[in-house]
Amino acid sequence: MNRRKKERIALNSIVEVMRMCDIAVESGDGDVDVTIKDISPQGMGIRVNESLTSEIISQGDEVFIRGCIFNDKIGFLSSQKASVVWKNEKELGLRFTPELDINLDGIREMLSDETGNLLQ
Repeated sequence: MNRRKKERIALNSIVEVMRMCDIAVESGDGDVDVTIKDISPQGMGIRVNESLTSEIISQGDEVFIRGCIFNDKIGFLSSQKASVVWKNEKELGLRFTPELDINLDGIREMLSDETGNLLQ
């Protein structure tokens, strides 16, 4: 299902609780708890953590990202807007609007320890 051609960073080696965020759907049905699967400056793949809440998000929806934990490393995702570009049950692809002001190497550096390995 994943058709993105841009390089991204898979985050599955980072403890799940450190990849959680809340997103608010602009149509207004409250916050949705999600886990970030991968990220790039252009967007990210997420998984909705509760089955019932996945029904309130549709392809084309505008969302507002907040409440990201990420070990305080990616706090800049809080207050980021995005649009849902694809949906497959509980998994969604978001495109940041606007794109992040950091390149892929910068994101990788923020997520890495002093040895260059992704934080765990």
